[in-house]
Amino acid sequence: MVPEGSDPSTQVASVIRPLESILSSIGDGIIATDEHGRVTFINPVAQDLTGWSSAAAHGESLDNVFRIVNEDTRQPVDNPALRAIREGKVFGLANHAILLTKDGSEIPIDDSGSPIKDETGAVIGAVLIFRDITQRRKAERARGLLAAIVDSSEDAIVSKTLDGIIDSWNKSAEELFEYKAEEAIGQPVTIIIPPDRLHEEEEILRRLRRGERIERLETVRMAKSGRLVDVQLTISPIRNNAGEVIGASKTAHDISARKKLVAAQAEVIEREMAARKMAEQASLAKDEFIAQISHELRTPLQSILGWTTMLRAGHVPTQEAPRALETIERNARVQIQLIDELLDISRAIKGQIQLKIRPIEIGEVIGVALDSIRPTVEAKSIELRTQIHDQNTILEADPGRLQQILWNLLANAVKFTPSGGTIELSLTRLNHHLEIVLSDSGVGIATEFLPSVFDRFSRGHEATTPGLGLGLAIVRHLVELHGGTVQAESKGEGSGASFRVMLPVKS
Repeated sequence: MVPEGSDPSTQVASVIRPLESILSSIGDGIIATDEHGRVTFINPVAQDLTGWSSAAAHGESLDNVFRIVNEDTRQPVDNPALRAIREGKVFGLANHAILLTKDGSEIPIDDSGSPIKDETGAVIGAVLIFRDITQRRKAERARGLLAAIVDSSEDAIVSKTLDGIIDSWNKSAEELFEYKAEEAIGQPVTIIIPPDRLHEEEEILRRLRRGERIERLETVRMAKSGRLVDVQLTISPIRNNAGEVIGASKTAHDISARKKLVAAQAEVIEREMAARKMAEQASLAKDEFIAQISHELRTPLQSILGWTTMLRAGHVPTQEAPRALETIERNARVQIQLIDELLDISRAIKGQIQLKIRPIEIGEVIGVALDSIRPTVEAKSIELRTQIHDQNTILEADPGRLQQILWNLLANAVKFTPSGGTIELSLTRLNHHLEIVLSDSGVGIATEFLPSVFDRFSRGHEATTPGLGLGLAIVRHLVELHGGTVQAESKGEGSGASFRVMLPVKS
């Protein structure tokens, strides 16, 4: 009890003295003052923090011994003990105060002030309690810096419990997965895992419980909208002070752009390889073509030159002369045909083939083509069947080129149809088109060769038969010049082949 009417300093001392041993041993700084704010007691911790000894501080104004400023503004802060004296109540200031020590050092502190009252309730002094929070402030700053780093990271950073429940979610996670933090936190992490990859989360949690770190796991995650995102995950276990794993931190890096770039690069490489292969094939085809054309041109020339030399030297008996001349003429015609094909394909490539369009009866052109091929058909004992409908149909076409189309198709059929086989030609009007179908019972066309049967120098079976592989290429070009289409059909080798030509009819 504080005696009435005694000096305030004495009164405060009488209150503090029984507690000095306790106040001197606790870890907080403690300073007691009288009602005028003069120091009456300072414990060892307060002496160490302020730099004031007990003797030097005794009787000094608290404002001199305990000088504090705001950490951010550097402005003086109202002393909580002095406020407690003025207002008679406890003050704890959460104002980020800095204690300015006697030697000019700065110490971050927490402080509070409480009034000391006599038995009548009158304020006779105050007690100031404060502590050094340097380490706590460093920890807070470290946490704040870490939080700022996490929040500003371009990668999505998420933490979760060992039960897979999300408990933190940064801004990049919001942008990548389209969930706001308040939507995601508290939810199972499976909200961003596609259903077909849920097994991954089970394995991840098993490894985390064993304390394993998972690095550079490339996988797929799912945004709120259902959009799939290619990501690279790094997952680290979170431990408590005892070293026990209590959760996990997950970093998700969006690798969608990289995946697209890799895919684009692979596509470019694939196209380059395909182009290189095509160039090599074209070069090989050119070499083969040069060799083939040399052979094809040389063969009739050798026959012509051989028979001419024998005739000039008089080595051919008179009765054999007609056969010799016939052979020379036949080979000369073969030579002309080869050269015509080369010229035609050259003109086709350059777009220089000009059609002489006029109205013609299709039956007349078909008749001429059949007559020209008939001797060859009969020589091989091939049965030639025709089903000609609407033969009086009028076409706007070049009769010479149309005859060339039919003759090339007929010649091709005869070449690949064995003796005793059949060739069938049909003509039918289909609305505004005329359909010409030429079918044979010949060797057929291999399935893999069918798509390229109309390509230049594409020979298939012709690799073992005379010719340059240009006839069908010329057919396609001439048909397309007439506004029509041509297609080849075959069930495979040994099954024969059909060629279907569709030509437009105006009326």
